[in-house]
Amino acid sequence: MHRSYAQLQALDATAIRKGQSRQLLQASESSMKFRNKEKKAGCECPPFWERRLANILWLIARLREVAANEGAFACFRKAFIKLLAIIAGHSSALPFSSQEQGERYKVWRKKHVPSSESLRRMRTEAEELFEPQIMTVVLPVSSTDEEGLRQTIASLRQQTYPHWRLLVVGDMSGRSTLETQVAHASEEDNRIRFKIISELDNAAEYVLGEASGDFVIFLSEDCYLAPEAIYAVVMQIQECPHLDFLYSDEDTARKNGTLVDPFFKPGWSPDLLIGMNYVGRFCVMRAKILAAIRESWGDMWHDGLYHLVLRYTEETNKVGHIPKVLCHCRAVNERPSNHDHLRAKAQMNSLRGALYRRNEHAEVVSAMSDKCRVVFQISDAPLVSIIIPTKDRSDLLRQCIQSIEQLTAYSRYEIIVIDNDSHAWSAQEYLAEVSTRWAVHQFSGTFNFSSINNYGASKARGEFLLFLNDDTQVVSPDWLSVMMAQGQRSGVGVVGAKLLYSSGRIQHAGVVLGIRGIAGHAFRHLRGDREYYHGLCSVMRNCSAVTAACALVSAKTFQKIGGFETRLKVEYNDVDLCLRLIREGYRIIYTPEAVLIHHENASRRGRRDPEDEEFFLSRWGESIRQGDPYYNPHLSCSKEDWSIQV
Repeated sequence: MHRSYAQLQALDATAIRKGQSRQLLQASESSMKFRNKEKKAGCECPPFWERRLANILWLIARLREVAANEGAFACFRKAFIKLLAIIAGHSSALPFSSQEQGERYKVWRKKHVPSSESLRRMRTEAEELFEPQIMTVVLPVSSTDEEGLRQTIASLRQQTYPHWRLLVVGDMSGRSTLETQVAHASEEDNRIRFKIISELDNAAEYVLGEASGDFVIFLSEDCYLAPEAIYAVVMQIQECPHLDFLYSDEDTARKNGTLVDPFFKPGWSPDLLIGMNYVGRFCVMRAKILAAIRESWGDMWHDGLYHLVLRYTEETNKVGHIPKVLCHCRAVNERPSNHDHLRAKAQMNSLRGALYRRNEHAEVVSAMSDKCRVVFQISDAPLVSIIIPTKDRSDLLRQCIQSIEQLTAYSRYEIIVIDNDSHAWSAQEYLAEVSTRWAVHQFSGTFNFSSINNYGASKARGEFLLFLNDDTQVVSPDWLSVMMAQGQRSGVGVVGAKLLYSSGRIQHAGVVLGIRGIAGHAFRHLRGDREYYHGLCSVMRNCSAVTAACALVSAKTFQKIGGFETRLKVEYNDVDLCLRLIREGYRIIYTPEAVLIHHENASRRGRRDPEDEEFFLSRWGESIRQGDPYYNPHLSCSKEDWSIQV
């Protein structure tokens, strides 16, 4: 189970009693203490200055952390490298934005929302199409109010693409004003039709019978469309006619019309969809496939189209993402009071059905805010070989191994320590002690992370390999169980964990290509006890890569791919491994349920190798230029906090 920040602090307090330091935790959280004092004194700082102060305090804490782990010289070296990256436009002074997301979105909209002239041009182009495709829009109605329905229908009538047909379907019995409103709209516009249909009836027959064209658009009742929405869909279909499923970005509409909280979504992420219906409020499906599954559309009135999306994407993986905000969803607190409860219950049932059909060993245990928590189960408990490279830092290695032995609930593991020429007497003494319980092998020569780990894999007996840095520390008993449950799933290549600095801030929550010019850690330096960017730091999701500081892979898969690339001696070897596996059809999974502390670079002092960077870019430069498929092009590539690029 994911540990709360308070629990991590309690664990840290336990560590203090064992003689470990808590200075970094105190320094990095000092900004919060300052704000609390100011509030008590009745002189709360303006948000701008509060954020500035928090940033300064964070920077001081970070410098202390680097100095403690890597030495004073590392501070100057990292500052110099950071300065070069800023000059090159690949980074910024801070890894997170000092400007609120709402303010950045206002700036973004001014740059990207189509002008009146652009909308007129779209209308002209749509009207001049020789053979326009009729787009059928399906609006399932169950709990919407009269004003919400009026707004949604009005957004259809304002579309720049005029060749559409709206089908309003639902049980409106007992809601005469709603039925009257739809009937009146259909009289005003013959493109609008409605059908009073009970939830037990098969809506598929009616929709497929009325639909024209090759595609059907489904729109959630609590949303309305941007004027260019259907036009953008048609253009995307013309550009990529092979696609069977399309979805777009969205934002939240307050009652006063203000648009906030944008969700610039990742590309197709089948594992993110398990537990989070991130695509279903406005999506486009091919009619032919819908007809093939007409018997299993599910409860599209109550579950936000979740069942239909899950079932449909079991038939095709030709999924496209339109990186434009085409859908506006009404704020949660403006929905009917029982709406979210009914949706959560329906979504849990829809997900249970999907997991059963897919033969996934998992249980849906809870649902909240359009997310379901899923617990995957382990089959047969195979042996896991935990491979730990080390050199001289016996204090870190001792802490790492003791945390594994004392906390790990999964019992079927072996530890393999690969010593890279330790000279310190304390290290040799501890390695001798460890060798009485676990295997210790010597790897002589210049440090090469890839070669060392490949050598460790050759000594492993386990069906799965867990690559682990010696500067990590286990904090949750089920960390290995969680990773194994993911690693056993079909098609999964590598599983990565959520890593935290000793301060409790996030060090790793997946890797994003293109950040700072090459690759960066998602949500790095943000607080580990908070939700960020629609909760993506706290849900299982697909990534382009995860860090080998803690990474699980099947031994057969690792051998099949040829292990780590030995030409990448220090950096990017883990990213390269993941990208090669993706190229072979595997998926990379980040799971936040597995949590460890990572004292980053404490053992290697942050060594960098320009040759690694050059080789990596020669192999994957084109992939970086194309953009990370699990990261939105409207998000920052100079920061790691998923802030909006403006």
